[in-house]
Amino acid sequence: MRIVLLCLLCLFALPAYAQSEARAVALQNNCKPTKIEVLQLYVGPVGETTYTVTCLNKVAGASESAPKTLTLRCRNRQCVVLN
Repeated sequence: MRIVLLCLLCLFALPAYAQSEARAVALQNNCKPTKIEVLQLYVGPVGETTYTVTCLNKVAGASESAPKTLTLRCRNRQCVVLN
């Protein structure tokens, strides 16, 4: 019984790991994340999460920053940019 509960707790922790990976991928794509939202979450043997990341990037020559969004898909701990 304890093993089953431990496995369930591990399943709920996977999106949290993927969110940190999504943040790292966004930073690699010149995006300073201000907000990370879950669009879709598929639970199963091959779990998959789709995130929308709102970025705050400074535009050259502009006094204000322009917001930009990225869509990321993460499987396990591997994330890729969709747009």
